[in-house]
Amino acid sequence: MDEKPAIDFIEGNNQLVQSIKPKDTTSLPTPETYSNASREFWMSRGQVTEYEKGVFLGRGDKTNILFDQFLKRLSKTIEELTREALAKNDMTSEGYKDIFDAIQADYRILNGNLKRDKTAIKEDQFIPLLHGFINAYVTSIIAKSKQETDG
Repeated sequence: MDEKPAIDFIEGNNQLVQSIKPKDTTSLPTPETYSNASREFWMSRGQVTEYEKGVFLGRGDKTNILFDQFLKRLSKTIEELTREALAKNDMTSEGYKDIFDAIQADYRILNGNLKRDKTAIKEDQFIPLLHGFINAYVTSIIAKSKQETDG
């Protein structure tokens, strides 16, 4: 008997997402305090260099948060992660050039099709989604560390 799960998070058309009005923003942290708290978190784990490299690679600001720009920077970030992993094994990324080009080509195709279809993915759509996605992984790291510490 083939039963589907009661809730399908991937194909569920945002079943669990409700429209919520924004709260008063006067009590929210400033970008500087939020960034400092994030930096301090990674510093406490001994990974502040990696965090700062990610900030450098992303370096988004209010004039550069378009989806196509994000994809370009994500592609470069994936290349950098791969190069660093290979360098730890005394290898170069020369043999990965075609793969890196293919990743960039995929992003160009996606962006080209979105433009062709007069469709834009706005920053107020993808940034909160990606923030939640990344936070889910950070939360998993914290939980794993806590579990290892509590033994």
